[in-house]
Amino acid sequence: LVTSDPPTLSSVVPTAPAVGSTATVMGVNLGTSATGNKLLVDGMPIDVTSWSESAIEFVFPASATPAPATRSITAVVNGRATNAFAV
Repeated sequence: LVTSDPPTLSSVVPTAPAVGSTATVMGVNLGTSATGNKLLVDGMPIDVTSWSESAIEFVFPASATPAPATRSITAVVNGRATNAFAV
């Protein structure tokens, strides 16, 4: 049985994204494209503008919990969820 390392999120830039702003979540083992994968903010899937093995760029959605509340970002890559990253 061969297993790959799990997808993991490590940071978000900017660290406190505003609604409507472009943000990038960084990590490892995120896959090479958005096809078949998804990014979630507060548990809701959102559209991404770019996806690579180490970074996912997106526009922070208006549907996210309003600041200053903590918001959670998670990616699902090939059916495997990453750690939740709080912003």
